[in-house]
Amino acid sequence: MSLIIDVVSKYPDAAELGELCRAAGFELYLVGGIVRDNLRVEDGLFTDFDLTTDATPEQSEQILRGWGEHTWDIGKEYGTISARKNGVVYEVTTYRAEVYVSDSRKPTVEFGTDLSADLVRRDFTINAMAAALPSGEVVDLLVALRICVRVFCVLRARRRSLFLRTRCV
Repeated sequence: MSLIIDVVSKYPDAAELGELCRAAGFELYLVGGIVRDNLRVEDGLFTDFDLTTDATPEQSEQILRGWGEHTWDIGKEYGTISARKNGVVYEVTTYRAEVYVSDSRKPTVEFGTDLSADLVRRDFTINAMAAALPSGEVVDLLVALRICVRVFCVLRARRRSLFLRTRCV
C-alpha cells in the first residue's frame, strides 16, 4: 500500500515545479517536516519547502530562474538553490551522500544521484521520508511513518493521562 499526499490541490506551485523538473528529466521530492506533518493529517501554513533532486545545483538554478519570482544561490556550495514564489520559499538541494575514506571515521558529504542515499543520511529517521512531485507518492525507506505513529500515540496517551490526573485532583 502506498501513501499519497494530495500535492496538486494543497501545494499547486510545488506540483508545478515538480512537473518542470520532470519535463527536464529530473526527480524532485518534498522532504522533512512537511511530509511528516501531512501524514499526521496536520494541515498547516507552510512558508518554506525543503526539496531534494538529482539535478545539479546549476540545473536546479536554471529551472528555478524560469519559475520563481526571485532566486538566490547562497547555499550553492552545499547544493542548495532557493526561490520564492507567491510568498513561499523553496529550497532545492541536490541529493547528497556520505562517502567514507579508508583512513578516517568521518565521512565527506558529496553530491549524490540516489534518493535513498540522501534519505538515510538525514538527521532524524522521522525526517527520512520524501514525497515525489508532482504525484505526492511517499517514499519511506526507513519506516519512519511507523515510528511517527508510535511516538504520536505515546504522546497522546501521556497528554490524556496528565489531563485526567489534573482533572481528578
